[in-house]
Amino acid sequence: MGLSTGGVSLPDPVPGLVIRYSYLWKAEYGRGQEEGVKDRPCAVILVSADEDGDRMVTVLPISHTPPADPELAVELPAATKRRLGLDDERSWVILTEASCFLWPGPDLRPALPGESCKRCLWIAAVRAIRNHPAAIHRRDPGAPRPDRVAQHKTAGDAAPGPDRSNPSAAR
Repeated sequence: MGLSTGGVSLPDPVPGLVIRYSYLWKAEYGRGQEEGVKDRPCAVILVSADEDGDRMVTVLPISHTPPADPELAVELPAATKRRLGLDDERSWVILTEASCFLWPGPDLRPALPGESCKRCLWIAAVRAIRNHPAAIHRRDPGAPRPDRVAQHKTAGDAAPGPDRSNPSAAR
């Protein structure tokens, strides 16, 4: 059951889907930026829905930059990158950051020519990413629903998310 917005058909968000997204890194956010510097592929790792059917999507960024610690990223195999229509450069799914947003969010971008926005990250890899010790852990399903803005978390953050009692702290 895909969604159509602005004449563009969107796939259903499911774990394993790779989307193009204006990803705002935590360091960029710390410098006061409100938008990601560039659009990049991101892997959907978790989708949850509230009682109204609104879907909160959690994505991990995919980067060409080799990780400082190889244990904190999963390299994408060349065959998977080809199926996704991505370039031939080495790429890693970064496990130390995640972005959560209400689907569809304003930071979704159309796929580039030749790219495919489809569920192509193999299920075994998605499970490996979610179970990796450095991966972001799921939010408590009993917790209050987050505000409708992206939240950025890193594996080192002590708090599970923003202070939901203060709307200005939601980001």
